[in-house]
Amino acid sequence: MRKLAENANTAQGQLAAFKRKEELLKQQLKESKKDRAVVGKVADEKRVSLAESKAKISEMESKNELIKAETEKLMAIEKNSDQKDELKRLWGLVQKNEKLKKQEKDFKEECKKKMAALTTGERAKRASLVTKE
Repeated sequence: MRKLAENANTAQGQLAAFKRKEELLKQQLKESKKDRAVVGKVADEKRVSLAESKAKISEMESKNELIKAETEKLMAIEKNSDQKDELKRLWGLVQKNEKLKKQEKDFKEECKKKMAALTTGERAKRASLVTKE
């Protein structure tokens, strides 16, 4: 009779251990599903970003090809033109214009930086005067 009770306790103990292990595995599965959902969402976002990047690259490549084709046409016209001197002069003026635009942009950026520095310096002076009073 005693052996029957020990076997029953052992069977109940095994059943309880099995149920605990089952619950643990269920919890791990639930967490894994959550993690998989998060990873899937990130992967979807990356796929969308990749598709957008590919579309932009494709658009830029087509624009680049168009620019190359137009440049080649212009070079051919320039080689066969009677107005080579005027075209050279015009090309030089265009280059100067681009250089001046860049200088103007750089100048404006530098002025903004200096203005910001002066403004923060003025605020610091005002703050120090207020604290002295």
